[in-house]
Amino acid sequence: MKLEEIIKIYRPNTTSRVDLSIEGIKCIHYGDIYKNYSNKSITSSSIINSFTKTIKSEKIINSDSIIFPDVTETVEDFGHFVYVQFDNVNYINGTHTFALTTTECNLKYLFYYLQSVSTKAKLRQLLKGDTVFQLSAKDFLKLDISNFHTINFQQHIVDTIGSIDDLIENLNTINCKINDLIQIIFRKHTHHLNTTRIGNLKGYSIIKSGIKTFSGTKVYLNTASVNENGISSNDYIITMKDKPSRANMQPIPNSVWFAKLKDSPKFLYVRDFMEYILNNYIFSTGFMGLVCDNSYVSNYMYSLITSKQFDENKNALSIGATMQGINNDSFKEIQVPNVNINLMTTIGKEAESKIKFIYYNKKKIERLTLLKKNYLKKFFG
Repeated sequence: MKLEEIIKIYRPNTTSRVDLSIEGIKCIHYGDIYKNYSNKSITSSSIINSFTKTIKSEKIINSDSIIFPDVTETVEDFGHFVYVQFDNVNYINGTHTFALTTTECNLKYLFYYLQSVSTKAKLRQLLKGDTVFQLSAKDFLKLDISNFHTINFQQHIVDTIGSIDDLIENLNTINCKINDLIQIIFRKHTHHLNTTRIGNLKGYSIIKSGIKTFSGTKVYLNTASVNENGISSNDYIITMKDKPSRANMQPIPNSVWFAKLKDSPKFLYVRDFMEYILNNYIFSTGFMGLVCDNSYVSNYMYSLITSKQFDENKNALSIGATMQGINNDSFKEIQVPNVNINLMTTIGKEAESKIKFIYYNKKKIERLTLLKKNYLKKFFG
């Protein structure tokens, strides 16, 4: 049996970023999946962006669907899916995305089927291109699904893996609320201050590229492996010999990291008690790292880089023709509250217990993510 026998596919709509707004029909752009929705279930009413131009009625989706990008910059990064639950708000799939609907199988089951390592490996073999890799609808629809389970067992799989997803989402929600508290602390102490260039602040330095020689394997974290909640995938395993050139940033204690790319609010935080990350991970040069003088200063810098103000100022100073982002020089020009080391320490101390709570929740999420991965392997190979 081929996939084309059981699904309806919606091919991409041409949706330029300049035509996305808060008004119009809800629209999932391929960048939104990488940034906000990767391997998540969302409701159609919660889709962030809307498209302002007229869309043909046959291109509008008014049912549950799976949406995913049909392009990727690296073969290894292909395979980011979002399940959209229709809650009476119509929507469309945007540029470089496919949307799938079906009444012939459990759609949520298909969502998990596509996330499995074995299925993603099959799809990656179908990608074509030299610098950018793309999956054609024709090739995708020919995907063999002869190993599909029975309808009853499909529901069992959905219930099993779905319960894990629910636990992960609950922990992420808690962490978001704790992050809100950290931002309240940050604003309480800084809202009245004048601003200065971040390059003028004391207590930190920019981490240079370069890693220590290692034996065996490590987990490579590129920016696609991280979402707004932290690490979303640890599947990219490298050795010193075969690592990509961008795998060249060493995690160190009391360091904070953020994606250089514009409109990419992704963050990492490494403390001395995070031994698993220190010993087993390599970061991408797509992240900028700041090493701080002590843990309280690093807590402050974490509260700073995760603030809305920092993200907006970073975006405003991003440069580049196609993929805009900041470099070391433009980073130093970002305007931030003019704080001294004593105030950094005060804010860092107040945030300490909350940051540790977030970390321990993230450890739980990592264990649940591994459990989900094992179930995907058990059911789908």
